[in-house]
Amino acid sequence: MRLCVHRLASAFERENKNAEAEKEGRAVLVLREKVLGSEHPDTLSTRSNLALVLEHEGKYSEAENEYRAVLVLQEKLLGPEHPITLGARNDLGIVLKEQGKYADAETEFRAVLVRAEKVLGPENPDTLATRDNLAEAIAGQGKYADAESELRTVLGLEEKALGPQSPNTLQVSRDLAFDLYEEAKYIESETELRNVLELMEKVNGATHPETLQTCFDLALCLRAENKTTEAKALAERAVKGAQELLGIEHPDTKKYRQLLESLQ
Repeated sequence: MRLCVHRLASAFERENKNAEAEKEGRAVLVLREKVLGSEHPDTLSTRSNLALVLEHEGKYSEAENEYRAVLVLQEKLLGPEHPITLGARNDLGIVLKEQGKYADAETEFRAVLVRAEKVLGPENPDTLATRDNLAEAIAGQGKYADAESELRTVLGLEEKALGPQSPNTLQVSRDLAFDLYEEAKYIESETELRNVLELMEKVNGATHPETLQTCFDLALCLRAENKTTEAKALAERAVKGAQELLGIEHPDTKKYRQLLESLQ
C-alpha cells in the first residue's frame, strides 16, 4: 500500500502534476512516519521530495519549513559533513534564494561550501554548483564585485573540470557577464557574452532558447555601449527565433520585442 502510494506521488511529480504530487506525498509521509518513524531514511527522503514539490508549486515558505526539518534530522543522524546533509542544506539555501532571502541563503551556501570543499573537493560538480548558488545569493544583495570574484573562481574550476562547452560552464559565463553588466563593465561583459554566444551556437544551435537569451543579453550590453545597429540586429534575431519556437505570446518573445522596439 505505502509503496503504491509513493509510486503514484512520484508519477505525478514526473508529469508536473504538482498539486496531486503534494497530496499523495503528504499521504506517504504520514504513513512512513507512523510505520517507520520520523528519522527513518525513507521518511526523510519522502519529506525531501515533498519539499521539492512545494518548491515547484511556488509554496516557498512551506518548502523552507520542510527543508529545515529535514536538515535538523539529517545533521543528527548523519552529521553535518555527510553528502546527504550537505544536499539538504543546499536545498534550503536555494529555496531561501527563491524567496529573495539572499543574506540567509548566502549563510547557508557558505556553510555548505566549507564542508563540500573538504569532503567532496573543490572541483566536484556539487561543490561547484554550491559556489555558483553562493554567487547568485551575493549578487541578489547587490554585491556584484564580490559575486564577480566568486564567479571567476567557479568559471576557472568549471572550465578545468568540465570544459568550456559544458552547459554548466556556459551558464556560469552568462552569470559572470550579467554581474559585469551590473557593475557597468560593459566592454568586459560584451567580451564574455560574445564568447558564450559563439559556444552556444556551436553546442545548442542558433535557435535554442538559451542561445536566443544570450542574443538578448548581448543586445542589452551593446545598447548600453551605444552600439545600436548591432544591438538591433541581435534583438531582431531573438524576436524571430522566439516567435517561431515559443510563440508570439510567450513572455520571452514579448521581452525580446520590447527591447527591439526600444531600439527602433
